[in-house]
Amino acid sequence: MKATGASGGIFTLWNHSTWELTYEHKKVHWLKIEFRNKIIGYQIYIFNIYVASYFRDKEQCWNTLVECMG
Repeated sequence: MKATGASGGIFTLWNHSTWELTYEHKKVHWLKIEFRNKIIGYQIYIFNIYVASYFRDKEQCWNTLVECMG
């Protein structure tokens, strides 16, 4: 699972025998991923975020996160 942006990309690795990918949402600055544990059934969300220090990029990142959560 990978998103690309100014940094060249961010990604997430997981153990496929233990965790099942059930949902993914990606934008330029972040990944939102939901996993379900195959053994005990717990579900977790993981956000991977990378934003340069420019205000415009930060504002774009936060706006897209708000839309995603909303």
